Order: sequence, then structure tokens, then C-alpha cells
Amino acid sequence: MWFNCCLRRHTEYDDKDLPLTGQHPRLSNSGSSDSAATLNDENELEKEYSYSINREPGATREPQFARLQKNQPPARKSWATSLGFAPQTPMNNVYNIECDGVPETLERLLALHGRPTHAAMLDKSYSLYIPPDHASVICFKVAQKVAVVYGDPLCAAEHMPGVFQNFRKHCRAQGWKTAIVGAGPEMADHGREAKWGLMEFGVEHVINPQTNPGFGRTINRWNRNLQKEGVSLNVYSPKDGIDPQLERDLMQVYADWRQSRVDRHLPQAYSTVLNPFALRTSRHLYTLGPDGKPNSWACLMQVGGHKGYLIEPCIAREDAGQGTTEFLTTNATRILKEEGLEYLTFGLAPREEMGELSGMNKIIQESTRSLYKTTCKALALNGKQAFHEKFKPDDNLRGPLYLLYPSGCHHLGGVRAVLEVTHISISEVWTRSRAAAAKEKAKKREERKQKRSMESDRSVQSHGPIPPVAA
Repeated sequence: MWFNCCLRRHTEYDDKDLPLTGQHPRLSNSGSSDSAATLNDENELEKEYSYSINREPGATREPQFARLQKNQPPARKSWATSLGFAPQTPMNNVYNIECDGVPETLERLLALHGRPTHAAMLDKSYSLYIPPDHASVICFKVAQKVAVVYGDPLCAAEHMPGVFQNFRKHCRAQGWKTAIVGAGPEMADHGREAKWGLMEFGVEHVINPQTNPGFGRTINRWNRNLQKEGVSLNVYSPKDGIDPQLERDLMQVYADWRQSRVDRHLPQAYSTVLNPFALRTSRHLYTLGPDGKPNSWACLMQVGGHKGYLIEPCIAREDAGQGTTEFLTTNATRILKEEGLEYLTFGLAPREEMGELSGMNKIIQESTRSLYKTTCKALALNGKQAFHEKFKPDDNLRGPLYLLYPSGCHHLGGVRAVLEVTHISISEVWTRSRAAAAKEKAKKREERKQKRSMESDRSVQSHGPIPPVAA
């Protein structure tokens, strides 16, 4: 049965006094062993928990999702609250990437309307709102009673405002407000017309493989050195045949890379944990270490809205050679150039300074710019942008990305929710800012000390040593 991963969870009760086996309380049979009664109870139970599954005639690949009926019992608190739902609320039209049928639907829609920010849909910690017509998907997380949407709705551009308004109705029924992280120009235009709070905080860097002038001497030297060491490119396409062991090895590279960031106490802002193998239409580039196992990995995810690919993740183990991620990126560019494609994106990168601000008063605008500048400096959010600039992205394809706060979303509450979802901690920003300020102060003090020492040395050279004072 479709959606069985969520069926197992939905058929359990939150009330600790009730059995947690999916049995309806009024159908429980204490002590009776009559087989006929048991059979009737099972039939009634099946009707009570009935699901409606509508499939198009002759459909073999694209499953239609089972939707919960109004008489569906409440979900367990341990699962429901993790997604932000009240336990007594039926979760119609809400799924995640691990639910049956969802990957196939995402593959179909990404091939038509995919954008870089839609990669977050491959993170199982995000919820996916899929309406009954299965023509759109919205990716979101709930924090501070705010449903924070990541990226534009996955649908045709002209339908985005309507799809988002339907999602807002769903959120109002749950008692949530809404905000959008990483909205594109279409949703930003809609937000301006509706007088929403708008912040231009990010940028999308895109390489045009057909016109890219090259990547510079340093990257070319690294590539030559890796080739001299015997490093070669390997390509894996799941649609041509699945290799479970290779997928496990590549996911281990991903896990080791994430752990190394934690061990080095690097900021985790805007981090996601993707499962790129959920989509069989993606392609994977990797290199092998001396032990014959992968030590680097780059995934090319199809983004049909721009007729190109997103490269995410693009990572290497610490024991991989210098410039390995650059090696993967240059080869990805070469492959797409040979295929005649003109779009390879790195996805979202935070700006160094906040861009356009609208829909809020001047005091909030000034405080927002100041807070954003402090956050970027403390968490070194411009590091991603510096890496992207190595590959000379096309300025004509560079696109702005926005934070949108629809009317009814209190500014402070919306900001707190966005910070929580994007893994930005104000306490961490404060701690890192103080440490950076102390370091800068010590550096300036050392510079002044060196300057005085140099001036003293020049004075001695000009006038000779100072004679001793007579007793």
C-alpha cells in the first residue's frame, strides 16, 4: 500500500492509556475469543482506517498518494511533534522524502520546474506539502509556530502564488504563520505587491559551461597534479543500474565530511543532510583513494526549471588531494559543455551585506542590516561565495534570493523561526563576535607596539645612541 511508512505511525495513539498497536479502542476485545466476533472487528477496523487511493487508468510509474480520512486516529506525539503538528491533527497532504511514491513525484516535477533551492526536499527532516492534485510540492519546517518554507513552490512559475496561498490556508488551520527562505524573483514580485516583509539576503551563482572562460592557473595546476598522481574521474548514474555498495560508500564520504566540520567547530548555518540517491535521475561524480574506495563526491541534480543541473553536495575527505573539489567541479562543467547545456548552479550563497529591504519601517531595516552584517562576519558566511567565485560564474545568470514574511507573520517571531530552521544561533553569533573583536583588538595592539619599536629604531639610526646622563 502506498504511503505505508506514514500509515504505521498514524495508526498509533498518543494517549498512553490506550493500546499502541493500531487497534481502535471501541473495537478492543478483552477476554473474548470468538473468531466470528474477531473477524467482524477486523473488518470494521479496516473500514474505520480506510484510505482512498485514486490511480489514473493504466498508471504504472506515478503513484497517487493515499490520503487520510476524517476518522483517522491521532498520530503519536513522538512523531507528530517532531514535524510541528498537534497530535490530534490529521496530517492530510503532508509527507517527507522517505514516504512511498514521493521520490517519483519529485523526479517528475523537478524535471519540469526544478530550482536549486528544491534540493532541501531530499532532507528527511523537512516536511513536504503535496495537495491532492499532485501538481506541486512545498518544502517546509515548523518552528516557533511558523511554517518556514524553503525555496519556491515546486510548480510552474505562474502557479506559485496560488499554490502558496493554498498552503497558507492549510497553515492557518494548524495555527501557524508562514515565512519563505530562498524565494526567487517571481515570489518576490508577488510579495512586493502584497506589501510583505522582503529581504534580499542571498545570491545564486551559475556557471555557463558554453561560455565559461576557464578557471585560472591555480585550479588548472591542481588538476594536473591530481592527474599525475593517478586520480581519475568516475561517473555513476543510478538510472543505468543501481550499485548499493557504491551508494553506501559515497554516503560514508558525506558522513565523514559532515563530522569533520563538527570536529573543527565550523558553523552549520544553512546546512542540510540530503539523500541524493532518493532521485534516480541524478548523476554522481567521484574519485577513488589509494584503498580503492571513494574519497570525494559531487552530485548533479536535475533542475528542469533552468534546463540544467545543481552541483550539491561537492565534497572531499581530508585525505583527498589538494583541489579535489575543484577537480570535480571542472569535470562537471566539461561534461555539461559536451552535452550542450548552459546551466550549472552552486545553489544558494548568503550575500556579504543585505540587499533590498521593503515592507518594514526604517528602524527595523537598520537593525536588520546591522544584525545580518554581524552574523555574516561572525559565522564567515561569505566563505561559500568566495569558493564559487573561483569558477567565474556568469553575471548574466546571477540571481537574487529573498526572505519573505507574509502579512500576519510578526517580524521578530518570523526572524526567530528562520534562524532556528537555518541553524543560526544568536548565542553562537555573540560568542564568535566577541572572540573576533578580542582578536582584532590584540592584533591592533601588536601593530602599534611594532610601529613604536620601528620608530625608536629609526630614531637611534638618525641621531645615534642617547648619551648616558651624568651623575
